[in-house]
Amino acid sequence: MKKKQLLLIFLVILFLSATAGSFLFAEPEQEQGQKLGITYFSAKSLYFYLLGSFNNFDPPYDNWELGSESSNAFAPVYGVGYRLVNFGNRFFINFEADYAPERYDFRDFVDEQKITTLTFMVDIEWHLRRSPLVFTFGMGAGLFRLHDLGYYDLLDEYVYLGSETITAVTMRFGMKIPISRDILLRGEIRWSGESYGGSYDYYWDEYYGDGEWDYLSSALCFGLEFHL
Repeated sequence: MKKKQLLLIFLVILFLSATAGSFLFAEPEQEQGQKLGITYFSAKSLYFYLLGSFNNFDPPYDNWELGSESSNAFAPVYGVGYRLVNFGNRFFINFEADYAPERYDFRDFVDEQKITTLTFMVDIEWHLRRSPLVFTFGMGAGLFRLHDLGYYDLLDEYVYLGSETITAVTMRFGMKIPISRDILLRGEIRWSGESYGGSYDYYWDEYYGDGEWDYLSSALCFGLEFHL
């Protein structure tokens, strides 16, 4: 599990580095791009967003202490973004990072389970010509921190397991509508999944997983985006 998480993080970082590097070190292409209306790291590229989210989390097979049923939670999302490339004010390539503190109630197992999510994403933004609508698609990595895991054994004694971080691939589809020059309404749907290699559950005496991608979490988000 840890090897796959490290490999996933490495591939995402490699992709982000290659994308940013191609813009930073290609000076002739940048001069030509400016003639075509393409700019890199231009003014007013930084923006922030604050969203409210309705989240669903499905515990992985090896987190049996949370049970086998998914749970829902409302949470705020605090995010920051930066426009890396502007293609004539119609297409943008952005980098975004956001944080969401969530609390789930897994019935008959854990009440008020704290899970914090840290997401890093490369985002493609498309502005329509004759419409104020803006469509977005993003892909990156999500880090799900499961805090203070534990369970009660057969003697009704609590066994503390510590905290655990799950690394997942996260995708997003969204839409924005400007309500002023620097403020936009923003809505999106997120999906996160992890590659699970399988493990043996000694508690239930069963083997789970076959190396396929498993659903982990999803979210429906609405809020505001502020450009500086």
